[in-house]
Amino acid sequence: MERKVLLIVPHQDDEILCGGGLLKQFVQSTEYEIYVVFTTNGDYFSYEADTRIRESLHVLTKLYGIEESHIYLLGYGNEWKGTTHLYNAEGQKTLESVSGRTETYGIEGHAEFCKMKSGCHNIYCRNNFKKDLKELLADVRADIIIAVDYDKHPDHKAASLMTEECVGELLMEIPEY
Repeated sequence: MERKVLLIVPHQDDEILCGGGLLKQFVQSTEYEIYVVFTTNGDYFSYEADTRIRESLHVLTKLYGIEESHIYLLGYGNEWKGTTHLYNAEGQKTLESVSGRTETYGIEGHAEFCKMKSGCHNIYCRNNFKKDLKELLADVRADIIIAVDYDKHPDHKAASLMTEECVGELLMEIPEY
């Protein structure tokens, strides 16, 4: 029986920088089914988002052999205007990303998670970020979860802390998980 591995990273390129070698080992074994989630679209410079996403999809599908259906975009912004990060914002307060966006998005041919699940985009707020990540974690039910937290970048910290928060709640809500 294959064990599910979920790598959670904030930006496109972090899957390689933070988990490339480990991910390669999992891929080379027939014992693991690999999933990757990007919490942001890597759109600090908005004109780079589409390219960064497509490059990561190419690397993960063509070079690593991961199924595209196992690669998720949460579609949130890469850093925020003002002094409050999405993770630290009040629950329903809408934030604007540095690229000027206020709701989740994907790219043509690869919608973000909430759009795939509900047919709608979500506003950028803490509650939606948590809901999307928690729902994805519940859907995948990975045996091994790897979340990036290797530096002081706020998007990296947020991905790690929100993962821990969601996993903690899921373990109480779904005892068999």
